[in-house]
Amino acid sequence: MIKLNHKRLLLIILLLTIVVYCSSFLGTGPDPTAIDGDRIMATILDLTNEEMFPHRNVSLPGNREAAEYIAEKFKSFGLEAPPEAPNYLQEYDGQKANVIGVIRGSHPKLKDETIVIGGHFDTKAVFEGKTLVHEPGALDNASGTAVMMEIARVMAEEKPKRTLIFVAFNEEEAGFIGSDWLAGNPIGGVDPVAMVNLDMVGSELDHPIYICTIGYGDVIYPLQEAFMASGEKLGLEVSRTASGRTDHRSFATRGIPAISLFCWDDRFYHTAEDTPEKLSIVKLSEAGMLVIQWLKKAAY
Repeated sequence: MIKLNHKRLLLIILLLTIVVYCSSFLGTGPDPTAIDGDRIMATILDLTNEEMFPHRNVSLPGNREAAEYIAEKFKSFGLEAPPEAPNYLQEYDGQKANVIGVIRGSHPKLKDETIVIGGHFDTKAVFEGKTLVHEPGALDNASGTAVMMEIARVMAEEKPKRTLIFVAFNEEEAGFIGSDWLAGNPIGGVDPVAMVNLDMVGSELDHPIYICTIGYGDVIYPLQEAFMASGEKLGLEVSRTASGRTDHRSFATRGIPAISLFCWDDRFYHTAEDTPEKLSIVKLSEAGMLVIQWLKKAAY
C-alpha cells in the first residue's frame, strides 16, 4: 500500500480540482464535424422532389406538405413543439405556417434566453410564358432549410445551456412575412438574444461564406465578428457583407442581433434550373459546421 502524506494528498486534490474546472471549458457542445453532408443533401433531394412537393410556394399545392415534412423531421430529432406551434406549426393568416422546433436549455437561468436558427422553405412561383413550372429551389432555399435541420439534429444530441429555436420560415419570397410574424410573436414572449439565418448556402462556386448584417459603414457588429472568428478557427473562407434581402432583416430591424449566412450564386436564381446537382456537399457541410462552432460558445 502506498502511503500519502498530508501535503501530497492536498496537492493531488488541488490538481484534480484544476483538471475538472478546466475541462468544463473544453469540448462543450458538439464537434462541428458531426455535421453530415450526405444527410443534408438527402433532405434537399426530398424538398426538391416534384412528386413529393409539386411547389413550395405559399399559395400552391406542396407548401403545406413541405411544412409537415419538416415538422416530422423535427419530431424525429426529439425537438419539442412549443405551445405557440402545436404539432410544430406556427399558424398565421389562415393556413400559412412556419415550422418550429425547440431544444430547451439546461441552465437554470440561461434556459430563458433563446437563440433562433432559421431558413425559409418556400419558393418563388415560376412561369414559362403562362405555364406554371416546378421550381426545385435547391439553392434558394432547400439548402438553408436542410442545413438548419441538420444543425438541429446535431444539437439535439448534446443539450445546450441556452434554449435553441429552429425555424423553417414561410413566405420569405413574399417579403419576409413568416419571419416577421415570428419576430413579432416570439416563442415564450421574449425576444431572442441572437438570430442566425441560412439562405442560399452550398453553391458549387468557389465563393466564401458571406456573413451578412443589414448595415454597412464603420459599425462593428459583435455577432458578425463572432462568426468571422468561428470561421477562421475552422479554417473556412468567410467574408463580411451587408444586405437586408432575407429573413434576418425581420429581427435586426427590431434591434435583435441577427446575421444571415449565404454563398451568392444567381446563375439559376428563381428558375426551374435551380437543382441539387449544382450544390456542393462540402460547402453545405461548412455552413453547418460554422454555426455549430459559434454555438459552442454562444449556447453552452
